[in-house]
Amino acid sequence: MKIKSFYFIILAFALHFHATPSPLSPPSPPSHPLTLSPYNKLWLQVDSLSNLGLPKSALEVVGKIYSLAKKEKNDPQFVKSIIYRLKLQADFQEDFHTQAILDLKKEITYAGEPVKQILQSILAEVYWKYYQNNRYRFNDRTRLLDYEEDSIQTWDLNRLSGKIIKTYMISLENSDLLKSIPIHDFDIIIEKAEGKSPGSLRPTLYDFLAWRALDYFMSNDGPTNVSADNFRIDKPLFFMQAEKFTSLQMIFPVDSTSLESFAIRIFRDLATSHLGDKDPGALIDEELKRFEFTWQKAALESKDSLYFDALEKLEETHRDSPYSTNIIYAIARFLNDQGGKFKTGVSEQHKWDLKKAVEYCEKAIDRFPESDGAINCRSLKEQIKDPFLTISLKEEVIPDQVSLASLAFKNLPIVHFRIVRADPEKDMEDRQFLGQEALMNYYLGLPVFRSWSQKLPDDGDYRQHVCEIPVLPVSEGFYIILVSSGSDFANKKDVIAFAPFFSTHISYISQRNEEGETDVYILDRESGKPMKNVSCEVFLKKYDFRTRKNISTKTGDYL
Repeated sequence: MKIKSFYFIILAFALHFHATPSPLSPPSPPSHPLTLSPYNKLWLQVDSLSNLGLPKSALEVVGKIYSLAKKEKNDPQFVKSIIYRLKLQADFQEDFHTQAILDLKKEITYAGEPVKQILQSILAEVYWKYYQNNRYRFNDRTRLLDYEEDSIQTWDLNRLSGKIIKTYMISLENSDLLKSIPIHDFDIIIEKAEGKSPGSLRPTLYDFLAWRALDYFMSNDGPTNVSADNFRIDKPLFFMQAEKFTSLQMIFPVDSTSLESFAIRIFRDLATSHLGDKDPGALIDEELKRFEFTWQKAALESKDSLYFDALEKLEETHRDSPYSTNIIYAIARFLNDQGGKFKTGVSEQHKWDLKKAVEYCEKAIDRFPESDGAINCRSLKEQIKDPFLTISLKEEVIPDQVSLASLAFKNLPIVHFRIVRADPEKDMEDRQFLGQEALMNYYLGLPVFRSWSQKLPDDGDYRQHVCEIPVLPVSEGFYIILVSSGSDFANKKDVIAFAPFFSTHISYISQRNEEGETDVYILDRESGKPMKNVSCEVFLKKYDFRTRKNISTKTGDYL
């Protein structure tokens, strides 16, 4: 869920409930003109004028909405009018950022609660976005003693960082009031994710503003200023479950500018707010984010096991809630990531993590099959169990002898092979100009020269394995070997890989002689001895940009 806002060159304001960005736009008006409120009628005029490229005219109408909302003390409409005023001014106003900051500060001075907190949150993001667009200026700027309070261009990194932190934290002041205001009261400025209920995970205005602040404090994209007494996540207690975590007496450095310290403070307050909720959705969502953030930032050797244990305890506590599948998905995703650390032949550690991830996914799907967590688990399970197949072999093999190919595969108990004969010149052109599907269809249409099947080792770990497989002997010529997960080699259904190769007795070596010319020696591929009475034609291949083809030009004959 996001504030219905705008994006333009300097300012991008989005008060959101979900991490995935979505377009922000004015609310759709009622379909019947008789049902339009005075506000909706005016917003239709704003949209019409904006679409016509008349921002100043649209701004005049926004001014009417602003005055009406202020008179009627309609906080949602009032906030929305300020957001749109900033957006429209950005289209034509010079030095927009400085002016936007001054305008917001002025509104904050006279605003009542909770509008004051919402505007502080907007102001904090204006500061943040300004840094993102101008970070190159701040990164090389030394600390300044002289600056203008109302001119962000004169600030150094320390001041900007402090301003962002302070402004976000001010936006959470009078938390009791903010927690008493249902987020539904501000529906007109919030865009909801399709099919989602905004009140379940972010039920109050405090949740709304706290998660906005967390977006900054959890990010690695803001200005940093490390104090001497910096905060560190370096104790297992940060992985405690909510009930114990919220009862801890935690001491935070007074002068700390560590973003992590402010994130932990907000996480703890959110957990405290939702510990007694009948619906555990908001608490589970907060705890999942807290555990993940702590795991990412912790300076602990045992953080992987601490994170995994914390998730398992959380899942056990809330196993009767559909939101428990979100916890299971977090566990499965963690195991999937850990599985990437497995090193064949070095250690058995992490070998079975992918299999465990699939088992967790199946648990979520069985428990609440229609829940968001189960849907995500179903996708992850399919990803882990997806088949994979590639083949490689030497470009030249000895005729009428069995050769070897290297096969990399995943989740395939058996594969099927075909060898087809092809024209090498045509194949070179086709592989350059045909798409993958068209090329594969061409190969599959060629007469089959050899075919067979091969069972593969499968210990059920869902990992990629590599093995050598024998390739049936073929006579002299140019061939394509195809390998498929299905015996019918269905291009759209089966996993198919291919590799071209020559079957030939001939090999050669070349070297530069004293005259600067190239000597070529034709050898027998099997014995390595020079071949007698061999004629050799030399061609030079160049790309013709007019015909978009490689053109071969004969340069000589040699014996």
